[in-house]
Amino acid sequence: MSMSAISMECAINEIPKYTLREQLAQRRERWLRDLAADPEITINPKLSRNELIEGIAEKLSAIETLKQFLLCFSRVEMEFFQEMVKTHEIKWDDLENSSYTISYLNGLITLYYYNEQFICVMPGEIRAAYGELERASFQAEWEHFELLRTYGRAAKELYGVIKVADIVDIFNTQNIKQTTAIELKKAISALQTESGGIAIKGGYLYENFSFPDMPLKDIINFAREAAKKPRYIPSKDEILLLGQARYVSQNPQKAAIEDFLIREIRLESIPTIDMTDGLGWLFQTKPWRFDDMTEIINTATERMNKEQAERFLYLIMDLSNNTRTWLNNGHTPNEIHGMGANGGSSSFVKPIMLDVGRNGQCPCGSGRKYKHCCGKSVKI
Repeated sequence: MSMSAISMECAINEIPKYTLREQLAQRRERWLRDLAADPEITINPKLSRNELIEGIAEKLSAIETLKQFLLCFSRVEMEFFQEMVKTHEIKWDDLENSSYTISYLNGLITLYYYNEQFICVMPGEIRAAYGELERASFQAEWEHFELLRTYGRAAKELYGVIKVADIVDIFNTQNIKQTTAIELKKAISALQTESGGIAIKGGYLYENFSFPDMPLKDIINFAREAAKKPRYIPSKDEILLLGQARYVSQNPQKAAIEDFLIREIRLESIPTIDMTDGLGWLFQTKPWRFDDMTEIINTATERMNKEQAERFLYLIMDLSNNTRTWLNNGHTPNEIHGMGANGGSSSFVKPIMLDVGRNGQCPCGSGRKYKHCCGKSVKI
């Protein structure tokens, strides 16, 4: 379902109202009862409709309640909220903006569809309460929470699984204003969604897409296996880069593959970038074999001669050896090899040979010739 379709379904098809109680009175009773049960609202959801409206309005317009909601907003959501504070109403002919979503769901902003327009309205009580927060230096507190979220996203990117306490240690080492595990969990609670890709279980933060519904013991075992290697701890500047909301990893090796495929093989840029992003994700998240890449390699090498195909495989190996991997605790295979630091573990990601000739040893580590191993399924 498109954003516009979702918005049409959620929007109130009535004349816009501009006070909080009037807006709440337009809501469905089920919506009111669900919001009443929110941890920041906590009023009895079994109250009468009028009592729910009064209770929710009182809670939402309270400065402390508003503060707790806003501390969980992403930067995009916060910027949108602040824009609404200044204008109190924004109109669109076609709504393709998702930044209002959290504000809308918790009642701070109401979305209408009226006269064939989407209209976002912020009630005056919310604007007034936010004015009080601004005078209490709220922005600095929100920036602290956003920095915590940045560290959470960076940790997910680098390690896949990590103890919450370890993120706290890294943060406190690099920042003057300190934090705690409780505060970190609250800050990143808004990221614990399908789109955020972060989950917390048993004191561990982990990348949700790669560990869906995994038992806690398996998540812990993964973290313990990775912890046999020394941890790579980036500088604060690198964390700020890695922790961007829509960060996509880049390195010279990935750029070299893209340049080779686009300039020399004349592949289209978008499929090429999708391919290299897929390879980077494969190398980052788990130990792999050539069989995991058969479809990618064969698709790319269809237009290559033998020399180009072997060069392509060389570039892939170089990317693998220089990709920061979860099982190497954030280090690249080349870095771990240079340390001699396998910690006795058999599952760390090792650098692989760059000689991928047909009679050379197979890079997957089987000990067999490439042509008798993974090369059987790769067309070069």
